[in-house]
Order: sequence, then C-alpha cells, then structure tokens
Amino acid sequence: MSRTMQTVEQFVDRVKEVLREEADRPRLTWWLSFADATRPKGQQFLGTILVDPCPGLATARMQMILHGVPSPGGEIQGVGLSPSDVPPDQVAALARLPRLTLLSKADLRLAGIQL
Repeated sequence: MSRTMQTVEQFVDRVKEVLREEADRPRLTWWLSFADATRPKGQQFLGTILVDPCPGLATARMQMILHGVPSPGGEIQGVGLSPSDVPPDQVAALARLPRLTLLSKADLRLAGIQL
C-alpha cells in the first residue's frame, strides 16, 4: 500500500477532522492493544493501555500523548468498551485495572482478565 506524505498542516487538519467526528460519540473505556508483527509468534503482543472516558480511538491516543504515556510501538488496535459489552464477571476486574499504563499479559491475568 502506497501512502502520500502529508504536510504538518494537512496532518493537523486531519486530526482535527477526526476529533470532530468522534466528539458526539458516547464516552467509553478504550482498550488499546499494541503488537509487533515482525516479532516471532508468541512474542508479538506488546501490551494493552486502557484510556477513559473517550469517544474514539483518536481521542484515546491524544489522551495518551497529553498525559505523556509513550506508545510501546508496533501496530495499534482499539475497541471502545461499555460495561454492557463486557461479561459481568469481568466488569469488576476491568474497573480495577490502572488507566494510561502499559499492561502486560501477566498484569491482565493477575487482575482476573480472561484473555
């Protein structure tokens, strides 16, 4: 896939556009997973960062930047979670997890999150 390089102004304009699109969405907890596909299988997961309350992925990423939370790199996949999206036995475990902190598989399992 070929991408065209953007100027800084074009990038800023696009970020503003996406943030405006997200503005009217419900505020959810965002589960951001980071992975590096160049690593061997079984070692690709880099961690999860929870961010809330956010209306979308772009806003969640902006929250990370504004709070000085570094990205672990790799690819990012995010999903917005409301309590009704999570199995009832996992809601409390999810609520106990720290926000804006890189969590490993071990951290998630220790908190009772079923992966």
